[in-house]
Amino acid sequence: MAPGTVAAYLIDPTQASSINAALAPFDYGYASAIWALAFSMVVGLYVVSHGIGTVLGFLRRG
Repeated sequence: MAPGTVAAYLIDPTQASSINAALAPFDYGYASAIWALAFSMVVGLYVVSHGIGTVLGFLRRG
């Protein structure tokens, strides 16, 4: 082996928590909860918009 130099970065203790959080294992339960919330909001907005469109169509036709 030949001796050599390697460029490295020093971590500030204030940044250690963010780096540890980024290296944590992926939480599938939390991700599925966020996805379910977003999906239900989209479906809910669709249902509300469809209902408003139905009412406006009814009022437009008389």
